[in-house]
Amino acid sequence: MDAERIRENLRKWTSYPHLGGSPGEERLGNELRDAWIEQGLDYVTSQQYEVLLSTVDKEDPSLVFLLNGNDEVQFTSQAEEPVKTPDQNQTDIVPPFNAYSASGQATGQLVYVNYGRVEDFDQLVYNFSVDLTGTVAIARYGKIFRGDKASNAADYGCSGIIIYTDPEDYSVDGEDNVYPDSWWLPGEGVQRGTVFKYDGDPLTQGYPATDSAYRVPLEEAQLPTIPVHPIGYNDALQLMRDMGGVKAPEDWQGGMNFTYYVGPGFVEEKVDWKVRMNITTHNVMANTTNVFGYITGAVEPDRYVLLGNHRDAWVFGALDPTSGTAVMAEVSRVLMKIVQEGWRPRRTIVFCSWGAEEYALIGSVEYVEQFTKPLGERAVVNLNLDMAFEGNASLRGLGVPILYDAMYDVARKVPSANDPSKSLFEEWLVHFPSYDREEQPTGLPSVGQLGAGSDYAGFITMVGIPALDVRYTYSRSKWSISGYPLYHSAYETFHLVESYIDSNFEYSKAVGIYWAEMTRYMADSLVLPFNCSRYAETLGEYVLDLEDGYGKMMSDNGIDLVSFLSDQLKRAVAGFQGASDDFHDRLDDINTNNPILVRAYNDQLMQVERAFTDPNGLPLRPAYKHLIYAPSTHDAYAGATFPGLVDLMFEIEDGNEEDWNEVKHHYAALIFVIESATLVLCPPTLMH
Repeated sequence: MDAERIRENLRKWTSYPHLGGSPGEERLGNELRDAWIEQGLDYVTSQQYEVLLSTVDKEDPSLVFLLNGNDEVQFTSQAEEPVKTPDQNQTDIVPPFNAYSASGQATGQLVYVNYGRVEDFDQLVYNFSVDLTGTVAIARYGKIFRGDKASNAADYGCSGIIIYTDPEDYSVDGEDNVYPDSWWLPGEGVQRGTVFKYDGDPLTQGYPATDSAYRVPLEEAQLPTIPVHPIGYNDALQLMRDMGGVKAPEDWQGGMNFTYYVGPGFVEEKVDWKVRMNITTHNVMANTTNVFGYITGAVEPDRYVLLGNHRDAWVFGALDPTSGTAVMAEVSRVLMKIVQEGWRPRRTIVFCSWGAEEYALIGSVEYVEQFTKPLGERAVVNLNLDMAFEGNASLRGLGVPILYDAMYDVARKVPSANDPSKSLFEEWLVHFPSYDREEQPTGLPSVGQLGAGSDYAGFITMVGIPALDVRYTYSRSKWSISGYPLYHSAYETFHLVESYIDSNFEYSKAVGIYWAEMTRYMADSLVLPFNCSRYAETLGEYVLDLEDGYGKMMSDNGIDLVSFLSDQLKRAVAGFQGASDDFHDRLDDINTNNPILVRAYNDQLMQVERAFTDPNGLPLRPAYKHLIYAPSTHDAYAGATFPGLVDLMFEIEDGNEEDWNEVKHHYAALIFVIESATLVLCPPTLMH
């Protein structure tokens, strides 16, 4: 693994913007295709889709105006981010915008809604008696997905929403120590991003956007219904410093040098002032392309290990995603070099470069929709390399429990980039320790749940293909921030990486070694390194969490989560635990010289995750088929366990018999899929 090659990859591929559907995205795809051909991969191909994207013109940018009582403009938000380093000096940078925002104007009194969560809006309505109808909300980025902020604002009657980056979350060291002098966001920096809440092409939901696809009329697509626009904290200060109304609660106060008020509107001498959003975002049909490179398996060429990274970025994307693109290209080179020296993996390795991920995971979701049947039969695992790093303190991992042990195994083999005498596992354990229910350390790092924040989502939620996502990250104990500060801004450049995150590209190299070894581990192990017993243990913990959160309410309505003898969900999980333990005991004794027997056991392991899917999907979100894991309804970035039950319990009205029947219906489906996973692991002669 060559750090200098990774550096050069990143330098080259961040030298121009590569927005989804743009010539820059296509150029990068062509350069990656050429690299794979030059490396000698067995087969390189691509797949193009025509999809609905969203953009804004430099000549007619979206703006926010502060108006006095005579409708005279007193302040106008910035149209673009000023250049701060030479590598940012490009002519084709898209102005700040939120993709798929409704276009047009929204005018009204300004209301500060904190992070724009449901509980924030509820506090305004029920604690402060604020009438939100027709107001323009202003929310700070962080805590939840921006699309959920926009959806919440619309649900509570706002006419538009402005989303800004608060210095408390993005400029922790103070506004004088910001980019280009540090990695903190300057006041002019703006976070772009989509506000579409669903996955895949908006016009062909559930089906691939091929030439023969039916596309719903635009007015029937589930697009945001109100204008949405991002701004930096310099602009936010101009809008918010003279707000009136009730003083914001202490935990709503931010990092700007004034006391935050919630409004609506402004102080008495500006009582008739208001805010106008003029949003020129518009939707366009465009092509986006996925590019694939194959190393064909020697023994099981019909079993696929997919290592994927999206290559589109809002601007340069030096961290998200191009650090991952640069590393993936080096992983493919290293593995192909070993092939040329005589090794060949047992299973086929597929390197995947996804297009238009930033808009709605479009490239990967269209691929999963188009190839659902063969993927369901042949895909072993989805290894998601969204980015190589978002900091340089420690590894962090997301994944499903069947992969936890594999994630730990590989991390033990790779030296830390901070201290080569220690492994990535040891470093990970220090920064992300896990604890049992008695708050005792388990001796293992914690692994986060998969939400819908990257391209793993389609694989796990639609087909039940195990997935994981690993990267280097920042210290959570040092900084309590929602993400790296320059996320999705024009300042996410090669200069940022080389100056403040990975100057010698040793973190990139460590992540590259991790992914190369994980790919080899999955593609070349005789028996797949999946641990079903770990999955069963984790499910048991989830049941206890469900009991803590909803046990009494469910028990009062005829669903017993307390007594083991009468609780079918606990019995189903206990059955799965027993079947998992028995399976692994048998696996320890199999004749590994019998290829048919080995294949049969591996097929059982592959089908476990699929067993947790239901073709009917979640009750309120049928596109998501996995009943154990799905994105949170109220924060698409985060994962939720038993998501169908959680959705229904969140929406339920006490005493509504129809609602409770829906809960009971889904509860039965959840028990069924767990029992199905148990059957998958039984000996073939004992399927009863």
